[in-house]
Amino acid sequence: MKRARMLVLLVLLAGALGLAFTLRPHAAPPTSPRLIDALANALEVPAPPVEPALLELESFPDATGHAALAVPIPVEPVRGFVLRVLMAPTDGPRPAITLHSLNAAEAAAFGGQPRPIDGPLPGKELGPCLRSSRAPNGQWMCQRFAHLPSNAGAGLLVISGAANAVRRIEVLTADMPDWRTPGNPILSRLIRRAANASPTGSSWRTGLVARPGGRYTFEVTLPERAELWVGLGHEQGSRGAPVRFIARQDDRVLLDEVVPADLKWHDQRLRLEGEAGQRSRITLEAQAAGGTGEARGLWSTPRVMSASSAPNILLITVDALRADRLGTYGHGRNTSPMIDHVARSGVQFDRATAQSCLTWPSITSLMTGRYPLGTGVQERGQRPPPDLATLPQLLAAHGYDTFAGTDQALFPPIDLSDFDDADRINVFIKPSPRKQLERLAAQFADHPTFAWFHLENVHYPLTPRQPLRFDPGYEGRFQNAFTQEDHNQFMSPEDVTPREQEHINALYDSAIVDADQEIQAMLATLDQKGVLERTIVVITADHGERLGEHGAVLEHVAPHHSVLQVPLIIAWEGHVAAGQRIPSRVQLIDVFPTLLSLAGVPHPPGLDGRDLSPALRGEPLPEAPAYADCKGYFFAQYRGDELVIINPEGKESVLSYGLRTTVKPRELYDLAKDPSGQRDIAGEESARAEAASTALRAELERWKRRSTTAEQGHIGQAAIEALQQAGYLQGTPDPEMETARPRE
Repeated sequence: MKRARMLVLLVLLAGALGLAFTLRPHAAPPTSPRLIDALANALEVPAPPVEPALLELESFPDATGHAALAVPIPVEPVRGFVLRVLMAPTDGPRPAITLHSLNAAEAAAFGGQPRPIDGPLPGKELGPCLRSSRAPNGQWMCQRFAHLPSNAGAGLLVISGAANAVRRIEVLTADMPDWRTPGNPILSRLIRRAANASPTGSSWRTGLVARPGGRYTFEVTLPERAELWVGLGHEQGSRGAPVRFIARQDDRVLLDEVVPADLKWHDQRLRLEGEAGQRSRITLEAQAAGGTGEARGLWSTPRVMSASSAPNILLITVDALRADRLGTYGHGRNTSPMIDHVARSGVQFDRATAQSCLTWPSITSLMTGRYPLGTGVQERGQRPPPDLATLPQLLAAHGYDTFAGTDQALFPPIDLSDFDDADRINVFIKPSPRKQLERLAAQFADHPTFAWFHLENVHYPLTPRQPLRFDPGYEGRFQNAFTQEDHNQFMSPEDVTPREQEHINALYDSAIVDADQEIQAMLATLDQKGVLERTIVVITADHGERLGEHGAVLEHVAPHHSVLQVPLIIAWEGHVAAGQRIPSRVQLIDVFPTLLSLAGVPHPPGLDGRDLSPALRGEPLPEAPAYADCKGYFFAQYRGDELVIINPEGKESVLSYGLRTTVKPRELYDLAKDPSGQRDIAGEESARAEAASTALRAELERWKRRSTTAEQGHIGQAAIEALQQAGYLQGTPDPEMETARPRE
């Protein structure tokens, strides 16, 4: 114990003195080619950078009799920062606190000192300081993560109302951490997420800090035809300086390049010498390269890669896509000609079940093969335990390059850190998945790549390119779109006429056409590049949608059949027998082990999903029940054509815009007689309903027993939030997320 404490003290001392610290391997290096994953086993790491506070104020001028107190903030444009304001205990009104951006002339005119202010406020308002909470000592704290635009001269904090209640203001550089970083507090400070420009958006990656004089040394086992893949770039900020990046293999210089602070990734693929199985040392070193500003380089996603014949994987999830609105699943309108074609060329699962009625937990289950109770994810913003393996993480550990593209506005960059590259865009701009795939096509041709695209065309607000495609004669109030404001205002079927509901459903179908055309362009791009035949294509959805059903005009926060029944299609030319339709019930959690099997990657233990790859080869698939968990208090079970839904605690879902979803303590649907799941027969067939709900409750108890040990070993969400407020953890400094449209 004394030796462990002494080691921690030595590491902290090295960091404080700016010294490099040499670590001795304490375990065999992991199999992952990612060097970041091997950081704890590195032979040498630099001292972590120390970021002093940008501003700390505890005394302010008296603002009595004035409209507001204004405090200039000396923050660097583009570079993320965290703002904290601590206020005195009060039961009365608290001050209104907003952040403003000043241009250079406004900043010069205002000066550098806090002062009372009356009249019009200078600059452009960026938003409020929110997330107020009461500290243990009774004081109130608000916190905001933001960055100033590139043309800003300074920030300005404006405190209106009870300004004299403010006791302390603190502004810190907000490093974007990778949430799966090592638990070691020193090593975790060497890893961070950053965005640099890509031809199609903002490419978010995880990198190793490359400050001048910093050096990493890793001992690796060379694979066949080994290459070092690495991106050279910079942390965000407008005052960066050039960095000299030097990479060596043993004593041989692989790379010596000065990269300007252009906020672009400069990707390198460097040939490594040596036979497979040979031990070799990789050294990454950074030096200052002159110029004004601060040298803040990043070695993004450094990996030792090898040649492989594994297939590419293209996973397409279409947000809020019901299975029964596709032609291949029996819909009468021609909504999905391309998806229908993929189904004919591959395998269609006729009865696939989503594990949640919400995007975030459903995608987490898909990517982990676990039910929501096993991932601990029920709401947007929650994360699974850091040691829970994900699909991109396991594929990357076995030599895949991984990419997340297109409509990722729902997922903050920190939550896409399992991907080598997350090409993300502003939430108000729709990217082109075709252009993103054009970027990847060469990579698909020479190296196994896993690419995930999440299309939001079908999710509300409904703004299809041809809104009258399926309802040309409509001239009502939702003629061209069903906007977010419409969605928030017209919630219950009683709020619209039957004719209006009919048109909203037609808008939904037209939005499916838009998504289908995106998929057609993506697959055509791969086909033109000659790589489609070596690519596994998976098309599915995170959940479906209620369209005038079960008390909702357009919403999905309930575990009814129209929400849980999703499409699932898997195609792989020459490897999957074309035209198969599998009637057995399957689940989204089955995608995880199935894709791992197809890629030749071993399954981790403890999965809830089952491997469907035998069915893709034409073998019979036994019938099995399927389950869904909506928000942790609505639960559903499918057994054959029987769907039972229970609400054990009698809870009600209330969304932010006021929609209330009530689920009875027990609901039962016979899908053989009622395929759309509209008629609850629990009252008519009480014995059958009781037997089904008893089986579901027994399954829930089994889940709880399995998750108890895991829950004891992981920090809870409430504890995470408390640590964030205390300053020990930083959230996502992502202004795009703060202005995003309301979501589920």
